[in-house]
Amino acid sequence: MEYTYDDINILIQDAPLKLLRATYAPLIISFLYQSFKKNNKDTITNTELKTALSDYLYNLNLTLGETAFPGTAQEYLDTWANMDFLRKHYITTSDEPVFELTPASEKALGFIKELEKREFIGTESRLIKIFNYLNEIVYIEEIQLAL
Repeated sequence: MEYTYDDINILIQDAPLKLLRATYAPLIISFLYQSFKKNNKDTITNTELKTALSDYLYNLNLTLGETAFPGTAQEYLDTWANMDFLRKHYITTSDEPVFELTPASEKALGFIKELEKREFIGTESRLIKIFNYLNEIVYIEEIQLAL
C-alpha cells in the first residue's frame, strides 16, 4: 500500500478506526474494556451488560453532568451492536441475547493497549541506556587517571 489519500480514506472507514473515531469513543472503549477484558469474559448476557452499563453511565453522569450521556443503557448497547462494535446474538440454551466483542472492537482495544505499552518500554530502555553510557564514561575516566 502506498498510503495515498484514497488508501487512507478507505482505511478510516474500517470498523476499528470507526470505533476510535466514534462520538462517544471514550465511553465505548472504557466500558467494553472494563466489561470484557478486565473481567476476562467472552460473552455477557443482555441483562448483565445492560445493568453494568447503566451503573457506569450513572457514575459518569454524576461526574460529567446529567446530560453527558442522555441515552439509556439498552439504547447504547443496541446502537453499538448496529455499528458492529458488539455482536448481539442468541444462544440455544436461552431466550436472552448475549453480547460479545467483534474482531474490530478487539483490534481497537488492542491498539489502545499497545499505545500505552510502547511509551513506557521505550522510556525505560532509553533511561537504562543513558545510565550505562554514564557508567562507561566514569570507568574510562578512572582508568585514564590511574595511568
